[in-house]
Amino acid sequence: RHNVTFWAEYSEGNWTSTTQYFTTDYTKPDITPLNPVNSTNLSGEENVTASWDDDLTGVKVAGAVFENSTFNHRQVLNYSFNFSNLQDGDYNFTYTALDYAGNTNKTPIKTSVDNKPPVLTSYSPASPQVFRGNFTINATYRDNGTAVKTAQYRLANSSGIERTGSFNDTVNSSKYANGDYNLSYRLTDYEDNLREKNISLTIDNADPDLGVLSPLNGSYVGPEFWVNASINGTYSSVVEKQFNVSNSTFSETGDNFNATLDTQQLSKGDYNITYTVSDGAGNEVSKRVNVTLDKTSPSVNLALPGDSTIQTANFTVNATYNDGLSGVDTA
Repeated sequence: RHNVTFWAEYSEGNWTSTTQYFTTDYTKPDITPLNPVNSTNLSGEENVTASWDDDLTGVKVAGAVFENSTFNHRQVLNYSFNFSNLQDGDYNFTYTALDYAGNTNKTPIKTSVDNKPPVLTSYSPASPQVFRGNFTINATYRDNGTAVKTAQYRLANSSGIERTGSFNDTVNSSKYANGDYNLSYRLTDYEDNLREKNISLTIDNADPDLGVLSPLNGSYVGPEFWVNASINGTYSSVVEKQFNVSNSTFSETGDNFNATLDTQQLSKGDYNITYTVSDGAGNEVSKRVNVTLDKTSPSVNLALPGDSTIQTANFTVNATYNDGLSGVDTA
């Protein structure tokens, strides 16, 4: 700090003086960025702050300029700014402090704005599916801004069963209850921008229901008999059904579980009928019944009355009968 004294003499010979004090200041003020700092990634609402100081004349104003080739914003520090309205990309930030002597100090930094979530480039499963046994959950992704920070999935149902993990994970579905689940793919970047994709899937490790109605195991069947069975998918629909009639020399397959089978081309004897049902998850169930095909009519020999006899009073009717396979049902 300096001073200057000015003197003046009156005509009577008296003197007077006045002293002026002044400060010489050639030093720039200090300004230190607090947020953002160099290489900071910005997203959403952020506080723009700095600290500043000047030992001599003091700081008159401190501000910041935030800009790129298409955008320019100037504001006195400190303040809050919503970066979510800006396009993603690189920006220059310049902190400026001006003291009362007119000295200016500028501190430039480089920042990036990242408001976009990561991109899920592929994922599997990608659509509603039915699974049994082991299946793999996987995804590929990228982030054009700050890079991906977390990448994981969440598998959950309405009963509170939940599993989380990283991608390329094999899930043993037999450890979980059958039924419908929600599969969520979740990505976050270092600005906590979230990308989430949800699909539904079904776990089905249960065999379809299969009930044989006709013919029953161990029964005899005639030249035409009814093939019938009840079917129902438990957690996924039945996608394939068939029956097979066979013995050591014959095999025939059909898919109508409510049909009359014509056996005129078959020889009498024992046959296996196998019913097979599979569902959309690949679960399969089979049931087999053993039947005997009887194409020979019973034999009947009339004992009384005799052939060509004439009866004039009460008479007795008597006969003998026999069937070599299924036996006589009524006579």
